[in-house]
Amino acid sequence: MILASVDSNRQASSVIAYIEDECAKNGFDVRSIEGRESAWVLIDCHSVIVSIFTKEEREHFAIEKIYMDVPVKKVN
Repeated sequence: MILASVDSNRQASSVIAYIEDECAKNGFDVRSIEGRESAWVLIDCHSVIVSIFTKEEREHFAIEKIYMDVPVKKVN
């Protein structure tokens, strides 16, 4: 699972496009994308799930708390 935060819908759209391009380049299929116009976008890449949140939405749902025991690798 990959969690990402964005500052705007425009930034989310750019991140979605980048993920789609990188998946295609590396032989991964994007199974589906849910919530393109919402504050939480979910990209299903089969064995990898990408969640893109606005900062407010990420704080609200606090997904990290559900997976507290899972190893975390922070990337900037």
